[in-house]
Amino acid sequence: MANRCATLTEFRDQFPEFNSTLTDPQVELILECTCSMLNPACWGGKRSCGHLYLAAHFAATQLGEEAGALTGKTIGRISESFAASFSPESGNVWQTTKYGRLYWALYRTLLKAPIAARRNLPFVRPRFPC
Repeated sequence: MANRCATLTEFRDQFPEFNSTLTDPQVELILECTCSMLNPACWGGKRSCGHLYLAAHFAATQLGEEAGALTGKTIGRISESFAASFSPESGNVWQTTKYGRLYWALYRTLLKAPIAARRNLPFVRPRFPC
């Protein structure tokens, strides 16, 4: 995918499950807000894909479709169980929806290198972290 944010058409094509529940203005607002959360220098060619999953995660949480990972399932008398743990630890917020889990898996593939500092180097404006 390209180093750009996803479009409304791409979102609607990839996630038709939101077509009947969210209006175009609602999806456009989600896309605009989530696009600003992805640094193009960090995401590179994965930005569009990451943006789609991040926007879908926000859409699902807006609709109250949050659920932890599936921990159990019974066919006779139909029963499902989901993990209910939520913690601010790194990554756990993304575990509440299937889209968030896909976003987090993609995020973990990004290169994050440490920055070494030395004295007497010219001042360089800091960038936002990934």
